[in-house]
Amino acid sequence: MQIDLEETWGTVYVNGRLILAGEAMVSTFDRGLLYGDGVFETVRVYGGKPFMLDAHISRMADGCSVTELCPPDADEIREASRQVLDENGLAGDA
Repeated sequence: MQIDLEETWGTVYVNGRLILAGEAMVSTFDRGLLYGDGVFETVRVYGGKPFMLDAHISRMADGCSVTELCPPDADEIREASRQVLDENGLAGDA
């Protein structure tokens, strides 16, 4: 069975830009792919607003320091979150 990624995931944020989920790719040289390195947060959205986003960003930065990964820029995460929510029409809970 073929899954329509755009229908399921819509638009995603990859390397500084919004693209359709089905077009998203990870480099074969990505550390996360090669070695399993990574830190992630899952953020609940209420009324189109990420819940406690700054706490998630802080926790991600802490995790990055433990794993010796460079944390993403906090302002970029905030802006990317806004863009993804807007682009996918997620004005309610998500």
